[in-house]
Amino acid sequence: MPSQYRDPILGTFRVFLDGDRPSDYWVFRTPGDAVVACGGVHLSPHRSLATLTWGFCADGFARGPSADALMLCRLHYIAGFSDVATIRVDATQLSRTLYQSYGFAECDYVADRYCPGLDWYDMAMELDSGTRLQIAISLEASGQPPIDGGP
Repeated sequence: MPSQYRDPILGTFRVFLDGDRPSDYWVFRTPGDAVVACGGVHLSPHRSLATLTWGFCADGFARGPSADALMLCRLHYIAGFSDVATIRVDATQLSRTLYQSYGFAECDYVADRYCPGLDWYDMAMELDSGTRLQIAISLEASGQPPIDGGP
């Protein structure tokens, strides 16, 4: 995340981490234990909707294998819940194209919602059988093992 956005966003992120969050959250580390990516999944009570939560990649990792691994693992985890029909994510202009490349479509937009210069995009992906299959194929092709948990 560019440094000009860190202060306004990190305060909200700390509240999320310190709170009673109803989601699963994973941290990807290098063999030397440096954090390179993190992100979570929240399932609605009726499990028809899953939301990607607080996905970040460390500087230098945002457009590489770590970002793809985080995305594919979370999507694969969600695809394991047969009741989930839609996946949503709040994105910024910094992450919007990554989500689009995985099949998310823009539903709404608000300029400067997070802070001046950091826009909000509400994005969604319908999770049908074809999308579930594509997620499984993409994860296997990536060589990334699935993350623990799920049904």
